[in-house]
Amino acid sequence: MKHSHAYILLGILVAAILIAYAPLRKAQFVNYDDDKMVYQNPKITSLSPAAIKTIFTEDHVGLYHPLVLLSYAIEYRFFQLDPAPYHMTNLVLHLLNTGLVFWIILIVSHQPLVAFVTALFFGIHPLHVESVAWVTERKDTLYAFFFLASLVAYLLYKRKPSPAAYGVSLVLFICSLLSKPMAVTLPFILIACDYLIENKITKKDITEKIPFFAVAVLFGLLTVLIHYGSKDVSPRPPFALWQKFFISSYGFIFYIGKMFLPVKLSCIYQYPDNIYTRLPAIFAAAPFIVTALTAAVVFSVRYTKKIIFGFLFYAVTVAPVLQFLPAGGEAVPADRYTYIPLIGLFYIAAEGCGWAWKRNRQLRVLVIIALTALTVILGHLTFTRCLVWQDSITLWTDVLGSRPRTGVAYSNRGSEYFLRGDHVRAVADFTEALRLNPGYAEVYNNRGVLYSTRGDNDKAIADFTRAILLKPAYAASYDNRGLAYHRKGLLHEALRDFTKAIELHPRLASAYNHRGIVYNDQGLFDKAIEDYNTALALQPAFADACHNRGVAYFMKRDFDRAWQDVREVRRLGDRPNPRFIELLKQQSGREE
Repeated sequence: MKHSHAYILLGILVAAILIAYAPLRKAQFVNYDDDKMVYQNPKITSLSPAAIKTIFTEDHVGLYHPLVLLSYAIEYRFFQLDPAPYHMTNLVLHLLNTGLVFWIILIVSHQPLVAFVTALFFGIHPLHVESVAWVTERKDTLYAFFFLASLVAYLLYKRKPSPAAYGVSLVLFICSLLSKPMAVTLPFILIACDYLIENKITKKDITEKIPFFAVAVLFGLLTVLIHYGSKDVSPRPPFALWQKFFISSYGFIFYIGKMFLPVKLSCIYQYPDNIYTRLPAIFAAAPFIVTALTAAVVFSVRYTKKIIFGFLFYAVTVAPVLQFLPAGGEAVPADRYTYIPLIGLFYIAAEGCGWAWKRNRQLRVLVIIALTALTVILGHLTFTRCLVWQDSITLWTDVLGSRPRTGVAYSNRGSEYFLRGDHVRAVADFTEALRLNPGYAEVYNNRGVLYSTRGDNDKAIADFTRAILLKPAYAASYDNRGLAYHRKGLLHEALRDFTKAIELHPRLASAYNHRGIVYNDQGLFDKAIEDYNTALALQPAFADACHNRGVAYFMKRDFDRAWQDVREVRRLGDRPNPRFIELLKQQSGREE
C-alpha cells in the first residue's frame, strides 16, 4: 500500500471523528466520578516527587491506575480545572487509538479497505462515546493506547524478530496495566494474532508469552486485592454461580446487540428489580444464544479463520467485565466496556466488506453506499450522544428519559441543581430518589445539606439523623449534623457530633475546623487553635480554617499571628471578613 493512500484514509478517519465528536469542545465535567478523579482529587494538584510517589504507591477509589492520575496531574499543572483540555486529551488519545487500529488490521489483513472500515467503525461508533466524552474514562483511552501500541510492537517483532521490539511490546503492556487492569487480556490476543498470521500456534508462540502472562497474573492479583480490600467499593450481595452464568451470557450478547442497534444508550444500565429471585427471559435465553453464536463461529473455521479471530478478540477482551468477578455498583453492562472488545467484531464486518469488494463491480457499489450511509448514521448518533455528555444535567436527564426508575440519576441531578442554586428542583429530585430507594443514606445527607443551606435546620437534622441510622459510620453526616446543631446554638450536641466524625474519619479536615469553631465559641482558644492546625496539616489550602485560626489568635490577643493568618488567607486566594479586619486594626493599633 502506498504511503500516500494510507495518509488519505487516515485523513478521512480524522475528519469523521472530529466532526462526530465536535460537541466535546464545550463539554464540562460531570458529577459521575469526575469529582473523585479530577476536580475534588487532591492527588492531582501537585507534581512534586512526594505527590508522584503517592500516585504510584496508593490505590484510588478502589483501583490502581497511576498513569491515569499522572496524566490528570500534568493537565492540572498547566490548565487547573478547565475541562476543555481534559476532554481534548481524551479525544486526541481516541484519534491515536483509531490510527493504531488501522495499523494493526493492515498488518494482519494486508487489505487497506479492511483496515479502514475497522478503524472507521471504531472511531465513530456511539458505544465508544462514553469512553471518550467522560473525563473519568481516561482509563479507557489511555489503557487502549498502550494496549494497541504493544500489539503493534509485537506484530512488528513477529515480522522481524528482535529483542528491542519484544521489550518495547512488554513495556507498553505494563503501561497499559498501569492505566487499567482490563489490559490483562493482551497475552491471549497476541496468541490469537499468531494463529491468524501463521495458521497455527506453536510451542514457541506460547513460551515467548510467559513474561506477558506473568505480568498479567501479577496485576490481576493486585487488582483483586485492592478492589476487595478498598473502603471505596460497596459491592452488591453476591450472586450464585448459576446466576453469574446467565448474567455473563446476557452481557456477552448485550454488547453485540448494541453494536448493531446503538439506540437507547445510557451511562447506567441497572439490574432488573427481581435479579436475585427470578431472571428475566432474555437472561434465561442468553446462554443458548451464546452457544449458537459460538457453534456458528466454529463451523466457519472450515472456510476462514478470520471470523474466529475476530470472535475470540471480542470474547477474550470482554470476559473480564462479564460479572464473574463483579465490580459492585448498579450496572450489568456499560458502554465503556466495549472500547477494545468491539474491534474484533468490527474486523469481522470489515472483512465482509472486503470480500464483497473483491467479488464484482455491483457489490463494490453497494459497499460504497452502505459505508457512506453507516458513516452518516453512526456519526450522527455519536454527535447526539456527545451532547448528552455536555454536563451533569443533560447526562442524568438522558438516563431518566429512558430509565425513569434510576434513583442514582435523580440523586446526581439533584446535586447539580443544588450547586446551581435551583433548590426547588434539587429537593424534588432528592425526594424522588428516596422514594425509589428509601435506604439511600447519601441522598438523605445531601438533602440535609440543602435544608441546612436554606436555614431549615430542623429538617436538616432529621435528614442527617436518618442518614446516620442507615449508615452508622457516615462521618460526613455527623459533621453536617454538627453544623446544623451549631446554627441552632446547641453547642454540646454540635461538639459531640464533630468529635464522632473525627473518630470515624481522622483525616476529615472540615470536622476539625468545625469543632474548632465550637471551642472558639466556648472560649477554649488553645483547643480551637489545635484543631485548626490539624485541619491545615490535613488540607494546607484550607482558607476557612486559616481564617478561623486568625480569629482565635485575635481572641487571645496574639495580634502578630492573627495578621499572619490574614495574609495567608489572602495568599490562598480568599478574602478575610472585612469586619474582622476592622476589629483587628482597632485592637492591634496598626495596619496590616
